[in-house]
Amino acid sequence: MQPTPQIRFDEVKRECWNEALHTYGLAEIFRRKQKVLDKRINFISLLGIIIPGLVGATAMGYGLKFNMLSAMITVGAFLLIVQLFLSILALVYKWSDKMSYANESISENSRLSDDFRKLAANQSIMLPELEQQFQILSTRSESRSQQDNKIDIEEAENRFGMRHALRNFKRKCAGCGEVPISLNPTKCDVCGNFSFHSF
Repeated sequence: MQPTPQIRFDEVKRECWNEALHTYGLAEIFRRKQKVLDKRINFISLLGIIIPGLVGATAMGYGLKFNMLSAMITVGAFLLIVQLFLSILALVYKWSDKMSYANESISENSRLSDDFRKLAANQSIMLPELEQQFQILSTRSESRSQQDNKIDIEEAENRFGMRHALRNFKRKCAGCGEVPISLNPTKCDVCGNFSFHSF
């Protein structure tokens, strides 16, 4: 039996809210990944600039006979080896590419979440147009998900995204039954049990 127009209307609205929550959570996951990668890349750049700069400025300012210069060169050389090692890691694991991808995913998932939210909140829309708009957004969301699924997302990251989304949309967690107030992890297996240091 076909659902009545009102039942179908309510179903589509509910799916819009669910998709808004889901895509918001994904945007938060990739925002976290982007921040971590950005810190790593900036640290590598900082080491590559500050160490030669400090040693060079000391040599120019105090002369080559400055008794601390030798120690500074030794420490500087060690830090430059560390910087070289991190630079190789960044190249091998493609940190710059991953950061660019994260930025792209944040932008698209945030836009999708906003569009789903606006569609769900639209009180004047009629069922045929609602279904049509929902289908268009769902196609975009599916395309984005296919790309995002190529990136390894840990279960802890999913719980991190869920907590952010539940808090933003003021919805109860299906696991603990609470609306998250803070973003600090709890012991819930749906919206908790994650570490900010795990990704």
